[in-house]
Amino acid sequence: MVKIQQTKMVKIQQTKNQLFITLPSAIAQAKGFKKGMELEYVIDNLGNLLLRPKKG
Repeated sequence: MVKIQQTKMVKIQQTKNQLFITLPSAIAQAKGFKKGMELEYVIDNLGNLLLRPKKG
């Protein structure tokens, strides 16, 4: 079972073919996300969207 640590609001903006998701900087920094970094996504069996740094 998945435990939810935090629930925070995110802001979503859309252009013609891209979706921009704005995360609170404290959460992004805690997860090691940096400006310009590419992330990959996974959708789990519960339908949750998971983001992680792209392996490369």
